[in-house]
Amino acid sequence: GSATVTITITGTEDQVVITDTSTSLIENDVVQTATGRLSLTDADDIVATVLLQNNIAGHYGRFSINTNAEWTYITNSALDDLDAGEVVTDTFTVQTTDGATAQFVVTITGSEDIAQLTSAWVVITERDQVQVASGQLLVSDADDMASIVVPQNNVAGALGQFEIDAQGLWRYRMNDNADALD
Repeated sequence: GSATVTITITGTEDQVVITDTSTSLIENDVVQTATGRLSLTDADDIVATVLLQNNIAGHYGRFSINTNAEWTYITNSALDDLDAGEVVTDTFTVQTTDGATAQFVVTITGSEDIAQLTSAWVVITERDQVQVASGQLLVSDADDMASIVVPQNNVAGALGQFEIDAQGLWRYRMNDNADALD
C-alpha cells in the first residue's frame, strides 16, 4: 500500500535585520553633523519601518531617525575637551515596527587642539642703570591637557637677556651696554 503524508508549514514573522548601524567622527573644533541611512532586510518581505525618534539626547550629541531609516547625529559642541586619540561613544537603540532592535553607535575620536599662549608687549626706557622687566604669559589648552611653556634660560638678545619658566613667568634684563642708545 501507499499512504499520504500531509506536512503543514506555518510561517512566522521574521524580524528585520538592521545593518549600517555605526558612524565615526573626528573632533575638529566645530559642532559636527553626520547623516546616513540604516539598511533594513526582511526575509519574509513584510514591509517594516523604523520607529521615529527625534532629537534623542546622548552624552556627546543628539540623534534623530525617521521612518525611512534616515538618521542624523549632531554633536553638542565642538568637543574640544577630548584629548588627541581619546575615543568616546554615544549609543542609541533603534526599533522597527515588527519589533526588531539594533544599537546605533557613534564613535568620536579626539584630535590635538593647539594650546594658546598669551603675549606681552613691554617698553623699557633706557636710563643710567640696568633695567629689568618681568611678567607672566598664560597657556590655555582646550584639550584640558597640562600644557607648559618650554623653559628658556639666559637667551641673549641684542640688548639683554631673556628667560622664561614652565609656568610662563618671564624676565628680561637689559645689558649694561644699553647706555649707548640715544
